[in-house]
Amino acid sequence: MAGKHRPPLTYKKAAKIKTLREQNIPITQIMGEVHCSPTTIYKVMNDPEWQERLKDDKQFVEYRTQIKRTMQAQSLAVSQQALQQMEDKLHLATAPQAAVVFGILRDKERLDAGESTENIAHVHKYDLRKLDRLAENLAKSLMPPKG
Repeated sequence: MAGKHRPPLTYKKAAKIKTLREQNIPITQIMGEVHCSPTTIYKVMNDPEWQERLKDDKQFVEYRTQIKRTMQAQSLAVSQQALQQMEDKLHLATAPQAAVVFGILRDKERLDAGESTENIAHVHKYDLRKLDRLAENLAKSLMPPKG
């Protein structure tokens, strides 16, 4: 008995697979949503031939953009519900819990806005007296004594 026949991989399916996988959706979930095998998912994600075919394909790029927009809209809707629930229960949170929630939300807000979420400052402080002492010692060791 021959193996199960699957329809050919379309650009739409490939776009959905690639987009879902890049969102860290588990392979088993993608298999159910896209109706494909794990081998197909691996091929879309890792096969150089498929990477090259998909890279500049207009239909793939357009469909992938559409999928991303849909996922972003769904994510926004869920975020709004989560924020409302957190706001309704904020008075029950301890100060540390509220601080953690605020920090996470602020961080994600900055990420969404394309702003930095971590700022690192390098402070260099030079003690000039040590430099003067070093210059004196170098002068003593490099120049012959007078006299």
